[in-house]
Amino acid sequence: MNCPRCGAPSSVLETRAQDNGAIARRRECTLKHRFTTYEIHSVPYKRASAPKFIAQFMRTVKARVQMRQRDMLLYKRLHEGATKLATEFNISAKRVYAAARKGRKEWAAQQQAKSER
Repeated sequence: MNCPRCGAPSSVLETRAQDNGAIARRRECTLKHRFTTYEIHSVPYKRASAPKFIAQFMRTVKARVQMRQRDMLLYKRLHEGATKLATEFNISAKRVYAAARKGRKEWAAQQQAKSER
């Protein structure tokens, strides 16, 4: 099977049987792109579980897309905030992130000291 990303030939790294009768194969192409394929066999007694598998797969895909959109929105807002802070304090956005990491460590140390009292 060829890689859906680059079209290079792929090899199977791992094969697992699913509870619903499908077979999941983890593949890797020659350019190191990894992807998973699902095989649903068309044996009459297995067909009944195929719609259930497809519905579950679609729910999983939808959830992953929503999480990716959420992550992209969070990154966008974080980037906008860092840019705003950089202009406010007249420093680069890279320095904003470094200062935030340093401040988080100091804040955590203060919280730990308060809890030990």
